[in-house]
Amino acid sequence: MSPPREPEVSLHRLQARRAAGVPTVAVLVGPAGLAVREWVRWAGERAVARCAANSTPDLCAAWSGEALAAAGPHAEAWLTAALGRPLPAMTRFDFDTLWRALPADTTRPAAVAAHAVLLRRFTDTQLSADPAAVRAFAELIPADGWPTLLVARDRPSADPNWLAAAVRAAEPIVAAVPGLAVGAVASEAEYVTLTDRPDGTRHQTLAREGYIPVTGVSAGELVTRLTAAGLKAPPADTLDQLTADGLSDEAAAAFVGTARAVAAADNSAKSAAERFLFEQLNAHPPTAGLFRLNVELPFRHGNRPGEGDLVADRLKVVVEVDGLYWHLTADQYRRDRRKDWLYQTHGYLVLRFLAEDVVTHLSEIIATVTDAVARRRSPSAPRGAL
Repeated sequence: MSPPREPEVSLHRLQARRAAGVPTVAVLVGPAGLAVREWVRWAGERAVARCAANSTPDLCAAWSGEALAAAGPHAEAWLTAALGRPLPAMTRFDFDTLWRALPADTTRPAAVAAHAVLLRRFTDTQLSADPAAVRAFAELIPADGWPTLLVARDRPSADPNWLAAAVRAAEPIVAAVPGLAVGAVASEAEYVTLTDRPDGTRHQTLAREGYIPVTGVSAGELVTRLTAAGLKAPPADTLDQLTADGLSDEAAAAFVGTARAVAAADNSAKSAAERFLFEQLNAHPPTAGLFRLNVELPFRHGNRPGEGDLVADRLKVVVEVDGLYWHLTADQYRRDRRKDWLYQTHGYLVLRFLAEDVVTHLSEIIATVTDAVARRRSPSAPRGAL
């Protein structure tokens, strides 16, 4: 087993502070994609509520929205316990009558959250998004099910003070729920802009206490590794893509392995390219945490269950990586077209790329997938896409 990485150690240290009731905001300083990847990796099975920091960040809305997705069963459990019997089938009138007669304190935060969640089954009532709502959800949902909250830029920010705004917005949240894992991603220059002033504000203190440096493999070092393996350096735009988001040591090793498999033109190229592209999408802020690798799908392809190489479940976006070894004949081409039709009939948007292009045209692939994700998130996306 490899030793834990420094960011992982620091993230666990900050989590121990939260467990002790100390309001804490982690500030991961370094390449944005690599920092996001470290957070997602550390969070593990917990959901990550992402909040873009390109404008004034609404952290409460981002976290409450993610918590709402997990709150339904907990709201039902709360009401069942308060009622002392299984829940009956109810209309809106029945629900209101039952709620008024509950033998429980319905002003408690957990009760407020449960009521708001259950009421949405009858109306389109918008939930409030403020520190009180965060506290209510946190009381309703067990701590091990709380989403984590991460503020990161989807694009470079023209505002040098955005980090101050993000940490300031996090202050009332971590004050209301000290155990909540909240983090922000920033460049070195942005972090210095916030902390290298003698203001002594609370958000400066939070940023200093939560500082976590994140470093990656440089373009020059990656080229050296490729040369040592007898491989050519990739195009400049691929190198730029790799290092712009941040390249971990593991990702650099995976890229070398993928390039070696592609150069050998054998059947290992596809799986290597799938794994590497998956890691890169997880390291790219606009697509981080969206895709899963080798996912069984809710339809059959021939006599087997359908399977997507990389699947963004919520958005119904599928990325297929085609290795030449498996895509040389007319029958194989026909098989892929039939599978594409199955994707379309089940509401999926499918993107296909050659395994070799993951090495030589990575920036183009990342840009295409990012555009597809943005289009699926758009309010004008086709019905059933979200």
